[in-house]
Amino acid sequence: MNTQKERPLVPSQVVLSCEEIKNELGQSIDEENRYTNTDSAKKKAVMQGMDYEGFRQMVLGANLKPIKTGELKDFSPMYSALILSLIHISEPTRQAEISYAVFC
Repeated sequence: MNTQKERPLVPSQVVLSCEEIKNELGQSIDEENRYTNTDSAKKKAVMQGMDYEGFRQMVLGANLKPIKTGELKDFSPMYSALILSLIHISEPTRQAEISYAVFC
């Protein structure tokens, strides 16, 4: 609860800027989205019966956004070294089927 007493607005002191209102609204929307994502991650972790570390990791990752391939260029000049391909290798000729997942 806000205990500060609000002062009445004086028309000469009110300066409205569309840019300031737009920025404030954007910040409020971002804050609400972060809250919603975090709350949803907490609920999922509880429903899945996660231990503390799993709960913590889900909450920490709640607001992560995926990086598009084109955006990797901004992070490193050697971004091509960061792009990995997943290759699935199976050996069905053995008695027990063995599978490998290799990143290269």
